[in-house]
Amino acid sequence: MKRRTQKIDWTFWERQVCTCAEAMAHRHRRQTLPIPLGPIARDRRVHRYVFDRLPVAGGIAVEENGFVIYVNCEPADAPSWYAKLADESDGGATLPVRARFTIAHEIAHTFFYDLSTGPKSLLSQLDAPDLSRLERLCNVGAAQMQISDRDLRIETELHDILIPTNLLQMARRFRVSLVTLVVRLTRFPGWSWRGGAIFIVSKRGNTESAERDEQTPRYWVSARAIDGTMRAFLGTTSPRSLPPDASRSLDRFGLDGGDLPDEVTIPCRVGGVDALQPCGIHCAAVNEDGCFMITMRLSGQPTRAVLPRVTNIDGAAEVK
Repeated sequence: MKRRTQKIDWTFWERQVCTCAEAMAHRHRRQTLPIPLGPIARDRRVHRYVFDRLPVAGGIAVEENGFVIYVNCEPADAPSWYAKLADESDGGATLPVRARFTIAHEIAHTFFYDLSTGPKSLLSQLDAPDLSRLERLCNVGAAQMQISDRDLRIETELHDILIPTNLLQMARRFRVSLVTLVVRLTRFPGWSWRGGAIFIVSKRGNTESAERDEQTPRYWVSARAIDGTMRAFLGTTSPRSLPPDASRSLDRFGLDGGDLPDEVTIPCRVGGVDALQPCGIHCAAVNEDGCFMITMRLSGQPTRAVLPRVTNIDGAAEVK
């Protein structure tokens, strides 16, 4: 096998994917959300879809002078999915959330092809790490295609995104999953100054063993967005774990229900002195399967305090 001599510039391709996805969203956006994917797919020379049971979420293949997109689907749902994409007034806007993400992901793959003649791949001899990077970039493109910078800027100016109900409603308007929306926020410049954090979490299945072992986190984080200001306080928290204070708030929420507001303090250091940073927390149930959303917001200034001596405080930080 011939060895590739030149490394792929994935930073270049990331910019390229985001630029193309943003342009497609802007070109085909209608008066109201969500963005229709059918017109974008046609623009990218997708000529055909196959909706059927598949062992994977989806796939794409070159066919004649364009592409065919495959999407995992129950046979009984396929006719309505074809109809939604064929309907000019719908354009796939009302397809299920998962199907929309899969189609957007496969469209993002076309950004790695030269369409000036026949579809010709601009990448070759990809190894396993390269394929993983390619798939991650297509996820990035899929999110940006459905949640453009322009639309996200409008939404975040109109609505306080650190209120869980606002985030839930925003995800419905974009017709994306909460995980997609939260991950998208991490790449959005307008998110960097708010002094907040968002976590999508699930309770671990084996709760009994977790309760017996205090070292085992009770909750698993599937997505999070921590802005630049809050990162000074939560930057050392494991990507898949909740800060301890947020876990305790979620425990109380599980008993009380509702959109629980809470107030906690995060250990930090100010001027070399131990301190406590006040932080507001909201908890809300996402669905009935034990999935929750937690938002955290800095509130007020740190107060100096004498803290118990411990060997490891998850989330402690030096604040200049």
